[in-house]
Amino acid sequence: MRISPDNPGLFSLALLPNPFPVTVDGYNDSLWFTWVERVMLSHDAHADDIIAAHGGSDRIENQQQQEDADTLFTITESMYAAVIVAAQSRIEAYYQKVCDSIYVHINRTHDLYAINSKKKASKRINGKELEKYFRDNTGVEITGIENFNVADSVRVLSNIFKHHSWRYTPEGTNIIQPIVATGIGVAPNQQVTYSDLPLRDMLIGCGLYCQNLKQQLMQVFSGV
Repeated sequence: MRISPDNPGLFSLALLPNPFPVTVDGYNDSLWFTWVERVMLSHDAHADDIIAAHGGSDRIENQQQQEDADTLFTITESMYAAVIVAAQSRIEAYYQKVCDSIYVHINRTHDLYAINSKKKASKRINGKELEKYFRDNTGVEITGIENFNVADSVRVLSNIFKHHSWRYTPEGTNIIQPIVATGIGVAPNQQVTYSDLPLRDMLIGCGLYCQNLKQQLMQVFSGV
């Protein structure tokens, strides 16, 4: 595959970095790993403080201990959920940059003023409209790309935390299929426990999805 400035869409897409790791070693060397580790360490440190404050006992024996335990749980879950929310933000930003490359490919221009004077495709579409945008402009079915369901589950879990009080309600969000497909194990109509999510595997899955999407689009742009 020849990558040249003469093919500006392909050229800009080729330069687009992946916001996620794609291997376990890559994850272990990433800031995502550092973030999750710090959340774990913070939880352990706060748990030790609570135990020390209650005479060295980790048993729930009174209301104050229960309140402290509930507070710790809420704080920890929020920190884990923040990783998911950040991952979704990265996916949205990646989609935006990919859509910019599609615009460049269609119009054969690097004119950033022309691009920015248009509504960003990824800013004005989402969900099914995003699927349609890729289908109509590139012929790519993003739902058929390997690991799409992992990336889409991140979107779902982010929205659950931000808009649905941490509770997975398929009838209200139309999201049961992505969650089931990933095997994450989130039960319908139950509160999501973000600390139980396989964050490493989900983040790597997001990386593989971004990689697969980019590779498929590069084939389209190069005429392969």
